[in-house]
Amino acid sequence: MSHFQGNKGNSSYKIFQLADSLFPTGAFACSYGLETYAQEDRVHDAKTLSSFISTSIRVGLGHGDALFTSMSYISSQKKSWEEIIDLDNMIHTMKLAREPREASIKMGRRLAATISSVYPNQKILELSSMVETRKLHGHHPIVFGALFAHLDISREDCIKIFLYTWLSTIISAAIRLRIIGPIEGQQQISSQLSLLTEVSNAILSRNLDDLAPSCPGLDIRMMQHENSYSRLFIT
Repeated sequence: MSHFQGNKGNSSYKIFQLADSLFPTGAFACSYGLETYAQEDRVHDAKTLSSFISTSIRVGLGHGDALFTSMSYISSQKKSWEEIIDLDNMIHTMKLAREPREASIKMGRRLAATISSVYPNQKILELSSMVETRKLHGHHPIVFGALFAHLDISREDCIKIFLYTWLSTIISAAIRLRIIGPIEGQQQISSQLSLLTEVSNAILSRNLDDLAPSCPGLDIRMMQHENSYSRLFIT
């Protein structure tokens, strides 16, 4: 991964902690539509997985969840809670499939509860209270950006962590779905790092006018996943 910009003595370690798969958010149970693509044999090897990942990062994240994270970070730094509520409502209406919409809320609530327990400063507790009292749906990208703004972590690093943890989750799902093996998984991560950097840099200059989170093919697969006979994942 590229160099992180933490400016406090323990900021780098905090970043490692928050990006670690051990940090409990519930993402381990998500495949973000990959399971349906695998069942349809559209994603079945390293090449097709790489295509799935690249498209998801460029479009679904670059103009969707990761951009929402960036916008929420900015609003939270300004302490504009109304803007955060608006962003939360916006992403709620843009997530067309029920499964990923509900999963996003579950992950966001889990993230708020965890971070408020581990790093309970005033602003984090205030934001967590907004989730607990249902002032926010609590969508994961919105909660992620809003909380990270008060963890002595830069917006650039926040976006990088969000993108990397998504990639790590997808690779874990692909291994469990037997699309690839563990070594191929690490090769996939290595091959996608330059794209993560490209997209994270692009997001820094994007705003709400650049939001275009809908990926029709992915939305359809997530809707199909809701009715799958057997499932390993919740999305």
